[in-house]
Parts: sequence; C-alpha cells; structure tokens
Amino acid sequence: MRLFLLIIRRFNSSCSFIISKILVVLTIAMLLSINLQVLSRLVRFNIIWTSDVAIFSFVWTAFLGAALAVTANEHFIVDIFPKKIMTPLFDITLSLLALTLQFITGFVLLRYGIRFTESMSIRFSFSLGIKMSYISCVLPVSGFLIITGSLERLLSLKELIGSSKKEMLHE
Repeated sequence: MRLFLLIIRRFNSSCSFIISKILVVLTIAMLLSINLQVLSRLVRFNIIWTSDVAIFSFVWTAFLGAALAVTANEHFIVDIFPKKIMTPLFDITLSLLALTLQFITGFVLLRYGIRFTESMSIRFSFSLGIKMSYISCVLPVSGFLIITGSLERLLSLKELIGSSKKEMLHE
C-alpha cells in the first residue's frame, strides 16, 4: 500500500509540475488574445479567432486549475461548523466526505467527458478550424487527475489514521 501511495504521489507531482506550466501558457494566451481583441476593435479591424482562443484557454484553465487544486489540496474550504464540535473524528469524517465527493466528481468528468469528447469529434470551431474534441478533451483529463489526487489524499489519510491508532495503543 505504501508503494502504491509513493507511485501515485510521484505521478501527481509530475503532473502538477507540467500542468502548472501549461496553466501559465494558457493564461498568457488568454490575456494576449483578449488584449488583441480589444485593440482590434479600437482600430475597427475585427479578428474573429481571438474570442475562441480566449474562451478555449479559459475552459482549459478552469478545468486544469480545478484538478491542480484538488491534487495539491488547495481548493477553497468554507467553515460552517463551530470549532467546539471539530473533534478529530469529526474532522476525519468531513475529510472522507469531501474526498468521496471529489472522487465522484472526477469519475463523472472522466466517464461522461469521454462520451462528450467523442461526440464533439465531428464538430469544428468556425474561426480556428480545429475539432471541438480538442477543446472538450480537458474534461476527462481533469477528471482523471481529480481521481488520482483524491486517491492520493485518501491513502495519505488512511496512513495518518493508522499511525494515530498505533500511537493511541502505545500510550
């Protein structure tokens, strides 16, 4: 089990490094295309592909950013429970619930994202002339990354629970 956790951790670390670089490129592409679109409107020369580049970059940035946030455990958290009821057991239960929901979300994105991407393979972007499946393939990719990120955190949580049980037995 420990070896599996190390393999997943290394895989997620490598993917996170690559994705963070891709996100920088996508953000720059989005900002440049938006600025180019604004400038072209000022000089009354419309460049139609800039809006598609901005939209597609935004979609990829949103989904890859969500997968990166889940993998790095840096997504937003809302505290709705008072501190006095936050026992270690309650905290673990909430973590398990959150991981379960993240895993389900990743599974839905993976399974139905594959179907959606297949259905988009016959459609083309008007202004760029590329298959829309190149844009929608981010859904199953991010779903897979969310699953592996959730799995890593679940295995880490299991290891943490196991070590805390051992400490309690030795006391």
